[in-house]
Amino acid sequence: MTARHQDSKPMTKAAIASALDAAQQQLTGAPETAFELADLARAAAVELQDGPGHARSLRIMASARFYQSEMLEAKSLAELALSTAQQAQDSFIEVEALNSLGAICYRLGDFGGAMEWRLLHLDLVTAQRNRVGMFHSLNNLGNLHGELDELEEAYAKHHAAVQLAEELQDVALQAIATTNMGEDLMHLKRHQEAHLYNQKAVELSRTTGNLVALGAALANLACSLHALGDFQDAQVYAREAVEISDRLGDRVGHSYALEMLGRALLGLGDDSALPVLEESVRVLENTEAKSRQVDAHAALAAAYESLGDPARALTQLQASYRLERILHSQQVDQKVRAVTARLELQRLRDEAAHERQERETLSAINTELALAVSKLEQTNDALERLTGQLWQQANTDALTGLLNRSAFVRMLGERILASIDTKAPFCIVFLDLDDFKSVNDRFGHAVGDRLLIIVADRIQQALPQTATIARLSGDEFMMILESHDELRYVEAVLYTLNQPVEVSGHHVQISASAGLSEYPNSGLDIDSLMFQADHAMYQAKQLGKGRFQKAVVSTSDTDSNGF
Repeated sequence: MTARHQDSKPMTKAAIASALDAAQQQLTGAPETAFELADLARAAAVELQDGPGHARSLRIMASARFYQSEMLEAKSLAELALSTAQQAQDSFIEVEALNSLGAICYRLGDFGGAMEWRLLHLDLVTAQRNRVGMFHSLNNLGNLHGELDELEEAYAKHHAAVQLAEELQDVALQAIATTNMGEDLMHLKRHQEAHLYNQKAVELSRTTGNLVALGAALANLACSLHALGDFQDAQVYAREAVEISDRLGDRVGHSYALEMLGRALLGLGDDSALPVLEESVRVLENTEAKSRQVDAHAALAAAYESLGDPARALTQLQASYRLERILHSQQVDQKVRAVTARLELQRLRDEAAHERQERETLSAINTELALAVSKLEQTNDALERLTGQLWQQANTDALTGLLNRSAFVRMLGERILASIDTKAPFCIVFLDLDDFKSVNDRFGHAVGDRLLIIVADRIQQALPQTATIARLSGDEFMMILESHDELRYVEAVLYTLNQPVEVSGHHVQISASAGLSEYPNSGLDIDSLMFQADHAMYQAKQLGKGRFQKAVVSTSDTDSNGF
């Protein structure tokens, strides 16, 4: 069907351009209207064989679907826009299509694809000396650094993007980069600075009338206010963000705004917090936004837990963990693809070096990227070693090499989830050295640290390989054991710890007290099990130390039986 104006006359190329200008203006305020206008122009451009108009209409349609969180359709449209722009030899639309593809892949969690498109975008805008394109490259590379947990690099890129936007005197671009800087600072736990940037981002976005940018800035401002304990103002800004994202049809942004509103209401003790957080999960159904789904489920789980509903909290945590495992697996693959893309770019640049000798000095971004690529020329084995080192630092105790508290709590939560399905009971043991402070006071902390290493080794030797062992802090240790022969293993641990030891030439005699709790008899969640084991351990100390006590929770009260 031929696209026509209201007077039924066929559209001219000038009319197509005018319609696309109108669609562009509607993108961030009424994306569905923008899509319909661009689709009308697309049909006319196809009939008139207007290649640039066809490419531009597809790019605007892709952007409209992006703002509506319809990422797969947005990607297909952006790919069509790119191929059409290349056929029409329209380098301006080609740059915009490459930028759109990078943003879409980033939103889908496809970091490898995002890196490939953004590197192509960077090469093209550098060759064109396109400063607006340079801004988008800086901003997008900052987003990628953020996803790769390179937070300082992300902040630096976004700060450079803000400076470039100020030089261009483009308030809309300033609003985008300032919003991203506020988010970087929140991730860096610099909440007061984040609050200032989020306020500025809201002011800039209001000036431009860009509802997409305004919605994101308002939600970020609510987040920083929540972190600073100002729940009242947080809920005010979050409500406005909810209204805007709902009007735009942006389900991902709507979920984030709803989560910020729910968290603020929860902080105020408002009963409406729970249905708001439940809605933040529901709106993400049938979307590819797994990262947002993980956060939404986790926030809802925290709300259920704070309101005394552990069963529902556990269901939401289970959903969050499952999505997080899927997302982690995908992100590892995508990060490898991102590294591979950088290396492939370097190879292509080397082959084409003789063709680039006539160019002027590469931009600062290209130089920095080339240096980054050279540093990343490592094998996959090197990447795996680095991943292992990071895991070691985050999950193990630096002194003893055992798991640390956070890793133990996570593994205990996973064991609870597994036991819900298998109905298999298990025990946790809370162990504390008796009078360890006197060792430090008498022989010094160096001897005390060496003693803790020996204690950790003796515990590991006394327990089966299936046991999970952690050092929580100081002289406190915790273990997860199967619910068979657990008493024999605990007795073995206490016996071996009761043996004298030579530490740096000093004869040291120690003992330990332990408390046991059992799933599900002693509790159904992490806090209950750890509390009962801790309580039983202190009962053991009161009964004379060097022994263990088993906690039992009855239907009426907490009871303990000594052994």
